[in-house]
Amino acid sequence: MLNRIKKFVKSVFEKKQYYFGYGLWLDVQKMEQRGSKFIGAGVLKNWSLRERRYADIEQDSDGVVNGAVYEIDKLVEAWLDNCEGYPSFYGKEFVTVEVNGRKRKVLVYVMNPEFANKFDDEPFTFSYANGNMESAIKNGIPVDDLYRNRVATIQIGWQEDDEVGGYYANYVDSDEY
Repeated sequence: MLNRIKKFVKSVFEKKQYYFGYGLWLDVQKMEQRGSKFIGAGVLKNWSLRERRYADIEQDSDGVVNGAVYEIDKLVEAWLDNCEGYPSFYGKEFVTVEVNGRKRKVLVYVMNPEFANKFDDEPFTFSYANGNMESAIKNGIPVDDLYRNRVATIQIGWQEDDEVGGYYANYVDSDEY
């Protein structure tokens, strides 16, 4: 009886599924440290990336969201649930993503309406947008314009430079990314 219970528990936790990350989870190294396997860059059609303090997606017939597709087990999913504030902050849905020339059904987190309305159009912080953009670039994932534009907008401005004894414009042309 104990062996059957162990087998059942093991089968539940080892069950694999695909997951689509479009925000912090563009960081492949961080996800792999947790036990996921990077499958490739994915494209989610008919959805758009939204800026709601944190990354979110919403259905949009003209939209496209770039992200990372991973193979995960139930332990990684439980860790993601905790990180995403599931079920109160983000909910879960299954959507179809194109990755490596194939369509795959993937798990994705979508901000719950209460928080989506509360944080609608609240900008990303520079570190959040820049970190997501750098992770995408490092892992060969196309960078969504929303991250690129937020980073470029934040970097426009004057900053003090003690070495030259004055101020300089710290603008990074978004075409660099």
